[in-house]
Amino acid sequence: KRFIFAESKWELLKEANCPVVLVRDEAKPQRKVVLAAVNFQASRINQEILNKNILERGMNLAESYGADFHVVNAYIDSLLYPDRGRLAKQTGLKQSNTHVVKGYTDEVIAKVAKKLDADVVIIGTLGQTGLTKTRRGNTAERVISALDVDVVVVNSEY
Repeated sequence: KRFIFAESKWELLKEANCPVVLVRDEAKPQRKVVLAAVNFQASRINQEILNKNILERGMNLAESYGADFHVVNAYIDSLLYPDRGRLAKQTGLKQSNTHVVKGYTDEVIAKVAKKLDADVVIIGTLGQTGLTKTRRGNTAERVISALDVDVVVVNSEY
């Protein structure tokens, strides 16, 4: 079943000062694959902080579960192709565990999660509100709606 939330619950996810775990009824007791979704082509400092928080949370979860750790980065325009070298350096992962895929963020993350049979996906939100939210939409909402697995939502502020 897909997560469906009222606006007040989305606000809670965006404003939480700690990671929020969304667990599905069918959650597996043993986590074997942890997938972290990052945006390495972004250049704003708050997105860089968010990437760092997502990676730290993902690595910690994978280590505590003894799970494989993977990272996914979606991109739309080949001119904004993420820096794979920086991604490899910051994650320490081998190439087979990094997935840089062209497409819309929600579709790419859902596709990679399904391909890997991920048990949990770590995503981030910048907690956008007001005019910024209405102009840009909320990628986290689309990603959560596209996934059929447990999700950890991390904010840039935590």
